[in-house]
Amino acid sequence: MVDKKEYPFLKYTSFGIGGFHTIRSFCSWYQVGTNDEKMRKYIKEYYSEEINFLRELPNFWEDDRHIYVHGGIDPAQNDWKLTSNKNFRWIRERFHRNDGKLPTNKTIVFGHEICSRLHKDDTNFNPWFGRQIIGIDGGIKYGKQLNALIIDDNGQYQSESILAS
Repeated sequence: MVDKKEYPFLKYTSFGIGGFHTIRSFCSWYQVGTNDEKMRKYIKEYYSEEINFLRELPNFWEDDRHIYVHGGIDPAQNDWKLTSNKNFRWIRERFHRNDGKLPTNKTIVFGHEICSRLHKDDTNFNPWFGRQIIGIDGGIKYGKQLNALIIDDNGQYQSESILAS
C-alpha cells in the first residue's frame, strides 16, 4: 500500500496482522500477489486523504484523566512522553506487567492486545480494567467484536460492543 521509505514500520503491517483486511477494505477486488501495483496506485489515487490522515495521527491523545494510545507507554521512561514511536504502537507485556507502577497518574486506554488474553479467558473479549490501564481490543480482526469505551463527565465507564459479522 505504501513504499517502505514512506512507512518505517512496514514490517509490522503484514497480512497476518490486519494488513490484508485493511487493503481489502479499500480494494475489494484485490488478490494477494496478483495485482499489487494496481492496488497501490488505486489506493493512492482514490484514498490519499485517508492515507494522509492515518500518517498524520499522533502516537497518543491525552486529556485531564486519560492517555489514549495504541500499544502503551514505556514503563522504563520517567517521562512517558519519551516512549519511542515503536513502543507507543507495539509494546505489550512489559507495559501490562507494570500496571499500577507506570510513570503517570492518568489511566491509560489502549488497544493492540486482545482483551481475552488480558482476562485470561479465551471467550471474554469485553474491555479489561486493570489498576491503571484499560484494554479495549475486542479482537475484531479475529472475527470477535469491536469495543467502544464510553467515559462520562464524572469519569464513569461504560462499554458497547458490536459483534463481527
